[in-house]
Amino acid sequence: MPEILLLNGTVYWGRVTIISSQTQDNFSLLLELQALL
Repeated sequence: MPEILLLNGTVYWGRVTIISSQTQDNFSLLLELQALL
């Protein structure tokens, strides 16, 4: 199971590149990653 990292109040999984949570596109990407778990 991938590690869960908490960065700047946003949850990232495994080796996902640190991205800005200020854009909706990146937020949508995070939602897609969550759906994979």
